[in-house]
Amino acid sequence: MSIANTFSVPAEFDVDVYGDSGALLGNARLRVGGPSGTSLTFRRTAAFHELDDGTPFDRLLAKTVEGQVFTLFHCQYHSYRVYIAQVIGGETTDAFTEVSVRFTRLTEWFLSGQRIRGEPGEALAWEGRPDDVNVEVNTPYGMLEVRITVETSLRPSGDDTVVTDQVWVSVGAATPFRIADARERCRELSIFLTILLGQPVDILEMTVGSGIARHHAWVQYFKPETEDGDGRGWSRFLMRRAFVDGRWKVLLENYYQSAFRMISWTRVAGMLRYDGFWEFRFFGYVSVLDGVVKLKAGDVATEVIGPSKAAIHALRGVLATMTEPLSPVQAEEVISRVRQAFTRESVSFGGCYRRAVDATDQGVVDAINITHGEFKVIKETRDAIAHGDNMALSEKAFDDIPRLTNKVALLLSYWAMQDFGITAGEFLDCLHQTHNPLAMGACVDRVALDRARDHAEFHVFTDSAFDALPASRGLLLHVCFTQRPGEGIEYSDAYSAIVKTLMKQGKLAPADLAEAIGFSPDRVKMSGPAYIECGKRVVELVWVYIVAIDDMSPPPLEQDADAP
Repeated sequence: MSIANTFSVPAEFDVDVYGDSGALLGNARLRVGGPSGTSLTFRRTAAFHELDDGTPFDRLLAKTVEGQVFTLFHCQYHSYRVYIAQVIGGETTDAFTEVSVRFTRLTEWFLSGQRIRGEPGEALAWEGRPDDVNVEVNTPYGMLEVRITVETSLRPSGDDTVVTDQVWVSVGAATPFRIADARERCRELSIFLTILLGQPVDILEMTVGSGIARHHAWVQYFKPETEDGDGRGWSRFLMRRAFVDGRWKVLLENYYQSAFRMISWTRVAGMLRYDGFWEFRFFGYVSVLDGVVKLKAGDVATEVIGPSKAAIHALRGVLATMTEPLSPVQAEEVISRVRQAFTRESVSFGGCYRRAVDATDQGVVDAINITHGEFKVIKETRDAIAHGDNMALSEKAFDDIPRLTNKVALLLSYWAMQDFGITAGEFLDCLHQTHNPLAMGACVDRVALDRARDHAEFHVFTDSAFDALPASRGLLLHVCFTQRPGEGIEYSDAYSAIVKTLMKQGKLAPADLAEAIGFSPDRVKMSGPAYIECGKRVVELVWVYIVAIDDMSPPPLEQDADAP
């Protein structure tokens, strides 16, 4: 079995094991991948029984009787087993100039929008195929060359030919690096891509090499959840590739230079993999939120916190009931000393959060829509979990926790993308089209989103006009409004009745309504996305008609509702 398959399919081999000096150490069973980890299990007759637990081996060679060779790096002996951190197919030293990796989900995301045009048997051509990426990125490890390429293979299948695309990401350096460093470069890229896609991005396949020599490699990492192309479509991703095209160098350099990268963004990406107990997921995200807002605020958010008014009031009561009461001057001096002793400088989670939100684009804040009351629930629940207290939450608040958790996750994802260089407008445009689980689970405010990006018209109604609308559950469907020059729209019950009659006849075009009411076609239009507002009340308009009228227009009631 090829070592290239061991990311998803465990493999086992009978091997002879050799030390770095070339001496035979014994015969063992090599297991790569699988639930029990990657290790060598030695026969009890091997010389390994003389070793102490914890004995390290920087490099070992494992050879099968068929001639396959594996190089094992960063190994450690424990009770007839050697546990292995990295396995490479072939014999090699621990020095490489390039690592290439195929990630889960990346192929589908990178090739989204690609189509085949033409006729089978004649001519076929790709349309919308993205260009390869080749950029020099300045990182804390020096200059790295990052390349993204598409490898296409053809496989006969009966009378058909199956075309398979795979996207590979390669990282090269002028100075050789170790296999442990190669794993770190892949891990860092997976964090960056996980946040952009809003989905876990893990290693499917990996190769390392120097010059033309290439070796498949296995490293300890998350077990991939799914293969590429799981059939759910590109719309489940958070960020669209179109907003990244041509900007890979800037985005990657911002990521590598970010003060948030090592801890905050690593944890944000890690939390996207978590699918367990709701309390742990909630506390994980809110803990990251706490760290991010405090780092954003810096020293500016430091505030002086002293004893509460209630505590001082209680202290006055205690002093007043002493057997030998203090004089008013003495009592005030005691209270003053208590204030001094228990006053401290502190960084408030709530204060830092408010500062971070105030500095965030208002359109993003309104779309994610963490209200003051919801943040209070978030903070109180976080405090209760942290202190091991009982969570005094109502049944509704418990039901709201998953939604609030997704809101926090979505806000953190935006801050991370903003740190990379994604603009608020780009994030909101992607939010408008995505079916990503975070966005869907956060119940994004679609009205605020449409307003921020000018994706809809907004009409303001008076209380009486709004109350007269036949809206059901905040929606108006298949109705008609009139509009005079320079004025707002007005609901027309008579024209709406004509619309319903026409719809039963399958006549949906604005021209059909114009003919039915005796108007020229240019006087009737279909409204695009729109809302009617009255204070905080909102009604969405879907598939509605607007008729332009003036003082010379015939009254709607004179029209025949059954007009053909």
